[in-house]
Amino acid sequence: MRTSKGRAFCSRNLLGTALMCCAVALVLAGQAQCATTWHVPFPFFTIQSAINAASPGDTIQVGGGTYDEHLVWQTKSLQLLGAGAGLSIVDGNAAGSCLRMTSVPATSRIQGFTFTNGSTSGAWPVHSGGGVYCENSSPMVINNTISGNTATNYGGGIRGSQGRRGSTAGERCGCRRGGQPGHDAAAPRGVARRE
Repeated sequence: MRTSKGRAFCSRNLLGTALMCCAVALVLAGQAQCATTWHVPFPFFTIQSAINAASPGDTIQVGGGTYDEHLVWQTKSLQLLGAGAGLSIVDGNAAGSCLRMTSVPATSRIQGFTFTNGSTSGAWPVHSGGGVYCENSSPMVINNTISGNTATNYGGGIRGSQGRRGSTAGERCGCRRGGQPGHDAAAPRGVARRE
C-alpha cells in the first residue's frame, strides 16, 4: 500500500528523470545544429582555407572551377563535397600531392572532385601518392576522378600507408594514368577502380 509520501517521492523521481531527458535532448540537438557548411570560392577563396577554418563535423561545399592547391587535411571529420568530377578540379601543378590526409577518420567523405597533375618525388613518404595520399586515414572517397598524377615510388594516383593501406573506402572513382607504382592505374585494395 502506497502512502501519499511514497507517491510524492515517485512523482519527484519521474519529474527529475523527465527533466534530465529533456536537458540531454536539448544538448544533443544543439550539438547537431553546430555543424557548419562552408563554401568555396565564397567566403573562402581556397579549399585549404576552408579546411583550416572548419571544425569536426562541418561540411565544405566547393563550387565548380580549377583550384591550384596542395591540400593538407589532418584529423578532422569533415565532408568535402565538390560540384562533381570534372567540375571541381584540384590541380597539383606537378609540384606535390593534390591531397594529403593524416589521421582522417572513417566518418569523413570526399566526393565530386577531379584530382589531377599531382606529382611527388623525393624521400619517403614524400614520394608517394601523387593524386591523393592517405596516412593512417580511412575516409569515404566517392564519385571522384584521380588521373594524370605521378609518384616516384607508390601510388601515382592514390596511396594509403601506416597499416591502413586499402582502408580508404572508394566507390565509383576513376583512377587513370596515375595509380601504383609510377603511372599505372592500379588502386589500393578497397578502392574501386574504373578505367
